Amino acid sequence: MRRLLASYSRALNNSPNTTKAITAGTLAAIGDAFSQGLEAYSGKRDHYDYMRTLKFSSYGFIIVGPMLHQWYKVLNSLKAPLKLETLSRYNFSEARKTQIVEGTRVAKQVFIDQAFFAPASLVLFFAYINVVEGLSVDDLKKKLEKDMWPTLVANWKLWPAVQFVNFALVPLAYRVLVVNFVSILWNAYLSYVQYGK
Repeated sequence: MRRLLASYSRALNNSPNTTKAITAGTLAAIGDAFSQGLEAYSGKRDHYDYMRTLKFSSYGFIIVGPMLHQWYKVLNSLKAPLKLETLSRYNFSEARKTQIVEGTRVAKQVFIDQAFFAPASLVLFFAYINVVEGLSVDDLKKKLEKDMWPTLVANWKLWPAVQFVNFALVPLAYRVLVVNFVSILWNAYLSYVQYGK
């Protein structure tokens, strides 16, 4: 495992966008394969749809990896809404004050990620899959009316906690990787929303 992580780190240093794109595409394919396996197990599917997996994988490769790479740089540049000086009147140690300030920065990152990026990325997901499926704008509108809100609510049940840990504990270079691994299950869910219902 250590060797694999070292190889990944070298690839990140040499070509971060490409590495994150390949990782996102690969793990999106795994998520869709997992979803199709569950569909087959439950009797909803009798064959494996390779084109569906390719579409999911292309979304991860073309959109998710590069987009998250840039988005996390933006989030990482955000300042904490609370300053150390604000806490000077309290009898906290300097270390505790720093933790509180950093906690407010992470909370701000999670809020912005979930309030703005999550809804926009779901619309982008449905639009992308709609385009590669060759469907119309009216089909996209119907899909968004039917599935956008329930999918966003499902997103909010998973991602705020994941992102809080990710932003608080994971170095910037590895945040997309963490999200990609959690996204195996999320992509399986999105695949189900898109195709399994």
